[in-house]
Amino acid sequence: MRAAGPLIAAVAVVLLVGAGGPVDGPPTAAPSAAGIAASVSVFSVAGSVDVLASTTRRDGTSALTVGTDVLFAFGGDRLDARAARALERRLEEVPRGASVRVVGHTDSVGSVVANSALSLRRARAVAAAVARARPDVRTSAAGSGEWVPVAPNVDPAGRAENRRVTLSWTG
Repeated sequence: MRAAGPLIAAVAVVLLVGAGGPVDGPPTAAPSAAGIAASVSVFSVAGSVDVLASTTRRDGTSALTVGTDVLFAFGGDRLDARAARALERRLEEVPRGASVRVVGHTDSVGSVVANSALSLRRARAVAAAVARARPDVRTSAAGSGEWVPVAPNVDPAGRAENRRVTLSWTG
């Protein structure tokens, strides 16, 4: 249950931010510990990569997109072992001998430089996991930072959609 700690903290931060917390402006009143505890649900992240990942196919290219919130701790670039195993299961759909391009993306919170570096480190971590799980495929990694959003970065839900890693291949 070790991985749930950072996730619960991230959920609490999202709830505070969504409620007009420090990121949106000064809080009107400090939240109580009881209020925070009541607003956070404890759940297992086991298998969540399967639920929070999607594969799209277009013009002979397949892309697997995984939200980084289920792969990494907030601001981190170390792939959780449980998430790596779940990611490995999704790699079964990659054809033998394929070239897999891994691209990391972030939201727009933080500096452009920090987000670019973080997206590249996360892409490299996922590419390394792909290479370990599937030695038959070739991998490359790139970081796009905050420059290719799929949703507006104006609220927590949009920012969560933008924090992702995309693996693409042909075949």
